[in-house]
Amino acid sequence: TSDRDHKNREIYTMNVDGSELSRLTKNDDFEEVPTWSRDGRRILFTRQINEVIDTTHTTNGEIFIMDATGKNEKRLTFKKGYDSGAKFSPDGKKIAFYGPTEDKNYDLFVMNADGSNLVNLSIDVLEDYSPSWSPDGKWIAYSSGTSKQYDVWLIHVKSRKKIRLTTEPKRNETPVWRPN
Repeated sequence: TSDRDHKNREIYTMNVDGSELSRLTKNDDFEEVPTWSRDGRRILFTRQINEVIDTTHTTNGEIFIMDATGKNEKRLTFKKGYDSGAKFSPDGKKIAFYGPTEDKNYDLFVMNADGSNLVNLSIDVLEDYSPSWSPDGKWIAYSSGTSKQYDVWLIHVKSRKKIRLTTEPKRNETPVWRPN
């Protein structure tokens, strides 16, 4: 993401050597957290949307998907509040992300790659964010806690069984699985 051509951040691609910079998004909204699909054909991202009722600051973030060329953009979520951190499952069929519930608590959500079948996965009183799929797609590692202490947890996608991995004071966050 960069604000090089526009007052808000847009999504770009470039070669490893920095050549062939290409701007993919072109609008007045602010984009962030782009994530590639495993096959390199699609990109998930969050678009920050100003609500009509209050345009002074961003209160809504929605998950979008587009082709790797920036074409065929589609909005996947239509929830109140700020959804972000979207990641494809290893098989590309599901997407995990975090966002607020009706009571403004942040939980993990999973949906089909087309935005259908939205499910609140974590359902708890802690703030849950930064999902990371296990290489086999059966587990999601994530950060969970309060402003005083965040820990790394695992949740089994089908059973929803949770396992706390860290109990250190302070912040343990943004877990990432090592590839097989």
